[in-house]
Amino acid sequence: MQIRIIGSAKSKDTRKAERFFRERGIRPHLLDVHKAKVAPGELRRFGSKFGQARLINTESPQYKSKGLPYLKLTEKELLELLVEEPSLLVQPLLAANGTLGLGWDESFWRTWYQDKVSRH
Repeated sequence: MQIRIIGSAKSKDTRKAERFFRERGIRPHLLDVHKAKVAPGELRRFGSKFGQARLINTESPQYKSKGLPYLKLTEKELLELLVEEPSLLVQPLLAANGTLGLGWDESFWRTWYQDKVSRH
């Protein structure tokens, strides 16, 4: 079972997600957005499922300092901004065997894990 977590080691929710899977014997792969860039195609995949605008953390200090509440960006511009400014991303983004998650939702992942375990 492969779990990919896109986030930051500084993010409390990213650390919760890592801990959750490790406690279940799954070693997730963490892409730390402060050490490596997220591929645009990967962000497009999350944007297709959840909507590009939902990938932005509107609570981040950078959101307001960059004037984003007042800008009208195209999807392409938004994607470029998220690749260059990963601190604007909602964290964590999770991908597991075709299932995508936006932000940490422990009840969702508990249900997902129980379903996967019961099938095997």
